[in-house]
Formats: sequence, C-alpha cells, structure tokens
Amino acid sequence: MLRCAAFVALSAGVWAACTRLFFNGYTDDFYVRVASPRQPALIVGTSRAAQGLVPEEIDTRALGVSAPLYNFAFASSLTRYGPSYFDAIERKLAEPVPGEASLFLVEVSPLSIAIDATDRTAFPERESFIGKLSSFSANPNVEYPFYAAQRGYDIIDRTVRHWRGMGRLLLHADGWLEVKPVADDDIEANIRQKLVDYTQTFSVSRYSEERATYLKRTVERLAARGRVGLVQMPIDPRLRVLERQFMPDFDARMHELSARTGATYLDLSDLDERVVTNDGSHLRQDWSRRVSRELSARLARLWAAPSAVR
Repeated sequence: MLRCAAFVALSAGVWAACTRLFFNGYTDDFYVRVASPRQPALIVGTSRAAQGLVPEEIDTRALGVSAPLYNFAFASSLTRYGPSYFDAIERKLAEPVPGEASLFLVEVSPLSIAIDATDRTAFPERESFIGKLSSFSANPNVEYPFYAAQRGYDIIDRTVRHWRGMGRLLLHADGWLEVKPVADDDIEANIRQKLVDYTQTFSVSRYSEERATYLKRTVERLAARGRVGLVQMPIDPRLRVLERQFMPDFDARMHELSARTGATYLDLSDLDERVVTNDGSHLRQDWSRRVSRELSARLARLWAAPSAVR
C-alpha cells in the first residue's frame, strides 16, 4: 500500500510538472485562462473578444472601476452563450469586495446566440473542457490536458517555434490572445476563405432562443456585480453583410436586451471600414489595441453622462 501511494504521488507530481512545462501562453490558446486565479472583472465572449479586446488598453479607473480586467473569452465553438459557459463564468468570478463595483464586457455576435440546426446536440460545448472542468482557477490545472490530448504534436511544434523565436501566438497573463499579423498578401486570401466558411456556417445555423436566454442570464448575473457593456466587435464589411443577412434583427435584440438588463450596448460596426483584420473576423494586434482604447473612451463618455445607467 505504501509503495502504491508513493507511486501515485510520484505520478501526480510528474503530471503536474508536465502540465506546467508544456501548457503555457506560447503553446496553448486557452490554458492560461483556466489556470489563473478567480477574477473580479471579466471580458467574456468568443475569439473576436479573445483576440480583439486588450485589458491593459481599457482604462478601468476612468470607468469608475478599481478592479483589473481579465479576458475570459475563448472561441465560437466553445463559448457561445449556454449553460456550460454560464457556469464557467460563475466559477471564474472572485468573491465581490463590499463597496467596489466591477466591470464586465460581454462580446456579442449573431453566432453567439445561434446553434447548428443540423446538430441534434443543443449545446455541444458540454463535451469540451468548458463543460467538463471542475475548476477554472487551479494552477496547475491538471485536468485540462485530458481535453487537449489530440493537440500533442501541435504543442511540441509550437514549443519548438517559440524556442526559435518563430511563434505567432501568445496568450498573455491577463487572458488576451495576441496573434502576430499575417503578411499583407495573405490577408485577402484569408478573408475570402472566411467568407466561404461563414456562408457555410450560416446555411446550417439558426437563432437559438435557449442561447439568447443564457446570454440574458449572463448579463443579469454580471450586472448584479457591476457595470456591463454589451459589445459588437468591428469586422470586415463583407462579413458584416453576411451576418446581417443571417440575423437581420440582431441589433434590435441587443438594444432590447440592454434596456431590460441595464447594460450598455456598444455597436462598433461603424469601425468596420477602418479596421484591419487577419482574416475578416479577428482584428490585427495593433488594431486590437486601438479598438480597445476606443471602446474604453466611448464607455467613459456614455457612463459620465447624467442619463447613463449605473
């Protein structure tokens, strides 16, 4: 029994050490977010927010909030609004500090409240780490590698690329996923491919009342803790056309949601013609910083107005 216990303890120690060694901001797009402490103020949403909203560029003090902002957004396949993401957000929140309000930025898009109409599984993300992890703040999070086992080669490849100074992605300690710009010649090809991908996705997707309800529940839960901004990110204008064709009443839904919950809706689509993306959907890293500063400034102006809610 003693030998068995020693073996188990040794195995657990080796597994924890390997998790720390191979899962980090250079090798994995998500791990840092599930191995960091609980947070008082969050950015939530899909990869548009994960890559496009930079916590350090958002002046929380100008917004009347002292708590640091943390990016807890992931990807469309994982964090469309639903029961799994709702629970993950709940478990990522730190205990509130009496007398201190927090800030929450909730990124929204038509796909974030849609489902694949051909998939009988209403919430497929339940089978991912978003739906399976028992903790989103354990460090090391020794459960997470079990849900990334298929990425073994990719992790080794990205580790080598990082050692050689050739890595393209870095998941920062504050949760921002920084992606180095692609070559200018590649951007248009990436956008064309993204248009093909989204056309296919929209053809098999439909609005989900269940996901919309969970978005509302998420906003209400966060609004009880502080100020909430609903944010529609800027994207390539051609992709915007597809989104509006897919869900023409999306803006009306967001305005209604903000009115019901006291959140502030910020539609940044007026920046579509100006921003530069890597693929039409995700902002280039320099524009991520610019858009984050612009969002911060707009919130400050809105919340400073006498009629501003909260």
